[in-house]
Amino acid sequence: MTRIEVRRSADWFRTREAGRDSRHLFSFGVHYDPARCGFGWLLAVNEERFDPGAGHAMHRHRDLEIVSWVLDGTLRHDDSSGRHEESGPGVVQRLTAGTGVDHAERAGPDGARFVQTWVVPERRGLDPSYERVDVGEALDPTSWVSLAGAAGPGARLHQPGAELRGARLDPPGSVRLPTARFVQVHVTRGEVDLAGVGPLAPGDSALLTQCEGRRLSAVTRSEVLCWVMTGDPLVAGLR
Repeated sequence: MTRIEVRRSADWFRTREAGRDSRHLFSFGVHYDPARCGFGWLLAVNEERFDPGAGHAMHRHRDLEIVSWVLDGTLRHDDSSGRHEESGPGVVQRLTAGTGVDHAERAGPDGARFVQTWVVPERRGLDPSYERVDVGEALDPTSWVSLAGAAGPGARLHQPGAELRGARLDPPGSVRLPTARFVQVHVTRGEVDLAGVGPLAPGDSALLTQCEGRRLSAVTRSEVLCWVMTGDPLVAGLR
């Protein structure tokens, strides 16, 4: 039987600092709840808002797959390999931290809003790498499109048990959630109706365990992200 937990936007943890407003679906930084320490292969899901020029200064990560989906504005990426990139709406970027990488994230002159997810990689000690793919035009109003996974068309993810999908829906359009052990749905724009749950508004997230496929329908013009996860992440100490 499918188990569903809905976390409304107002129930996420929140960090507000100069120029930055961050919401955290799971325990993150100073925010800790032992019942909210990841889901499937996901360690963190954060929705970030940066004022123009604001963001995160250079800091270090290792043994993570960091996937960012830009919603508004421009997100600037700099890392210790000397790479400098800018991404706008419809662009997904993947940073494999692997053995260790320093990176900084800042907004362009028009600010930035984006969703960032930390994923457990298939193994430790991968070579650090970065990729950005513009898939905004590929989003389909009738079906899911792969944004990041082990195989294209989106960014390559070094975790075969996880895939990020996206859809943009116009009412009365709908899609069916995949059948998978773990599914995380996040509404980035508009309002949708999830069968058996009801309305989900912008910033709301639904966590489904043993998902057997449910209809997700647009109430208004909407954009939805969906993490689909298989395998046995419980061996990694995750929920």
